[in-house]
Amino acid sequence: QQPCRLFDEQFCIGARNHVVLTLSCRQLLEKAQGTVISVSSAGSQGNTEVFPVSYHTNKACYDRMMLALSQKLPKIPMLTLWPGSVSTERMVLGKR
Repeated sequence: QQPCRLFDEQFCIGARNHVVLTLSCRQLLEKAQGTVISVSSAGSQGNTEVFPVSYHTNKACYDRMMLALSQKLPKIPMLTLWPGSVSTERMVLGKR
């Protein structure tokens, strides 16, 4: 179990802000021939016991969001990366 606040924070900081920023920068991205890159993971495709439900739903949202943005903004290349297992600072500290 985790508080709903964590889901809200992950969604607002991750998915919603990503869409707002991309749409706000549309003209700049087109002019500079920029690319929008999102970092997702295989966690978007299913649940594991390792991560909370909010993680999986947020990553699924990233993938769907990039598809929707790529259709809305066809002149701007969109790329979603799934880097696999990454040793983050949080994971390293958790092992100590």
